[in-house]
Amino acid sequence: MDFSSLVDMAKVKKATENSLCLMGGYDLGWFNEENRTEKASELLAVASGGGGYIFGSSAGILGSELSVEQVTEVYQYVSNWENSHVASKH
Repeated sequence: MDFSSLVDMAKVKKATENSLCLMGGYDLGWFNEENRTEKASELLAVASGGGGYIFGSSAGILGSELSVEQVTEVYQYVSNWENSHVASKH
């Protein structure tokens, strides 16, 4: 999914609640920003509540000019975020 803002993601999440699993929404440009993990956190806060969300970029990453380190940093952050949230529910 590619959204112009997190507000749009929140609207789609609400409209599809309990009927679809959403994936994507992380803008490719965010990988190049210093606050890239904060952007991931903001997206997860909007999209992951109640389940039904798979983290991913809005347009894939193959063949892009993105740094492997920057992409890995974000996905590692998300993995740690998910693990901490799952552990806190038990």
